[in-house]
Amino acid sequence: MCWNVASDHSLARKRDHHRQVAQTDLVKQKSRNHHQTDLLQLHYQELIQSALQNLNLEHRAVVVLHDLEDMPQKEVAEILSIPLGTVKSRLFTARKSLRQFLELQGVNL
Repeated sequence: MCWNVASDHSLARKRDHHRQVAQTDLVKQKSRNHHQTDLLQLHYQELIQSALQNLNLEHRAVVVLHDLEDMPQKEVAEILSIPLGTVKSRLFTARKSLRQFLELQGVNL
């Protein structure tokens, strides 16, 4: 009986050690993945900035106000003093240009 208790205790210690090692490895892996995610996010932010700079001012203003500032199209039209149809047209054209730019940079959409 004493042998069984000692064996159980030894097995429990080994199991705890393996569990701690696995948790440490998991934390290290998550840290690496988080760092890689941060770098990718930074890369994509820079690509988006470059793509926006590629647009002319009229298209950029509509995209920024509607897509980045979450303004309704009607409000964008009022702010820019242009018809709603023009806002929709510029959004379509700007998004198409952004998509083409990003695809040329190797981003799969």
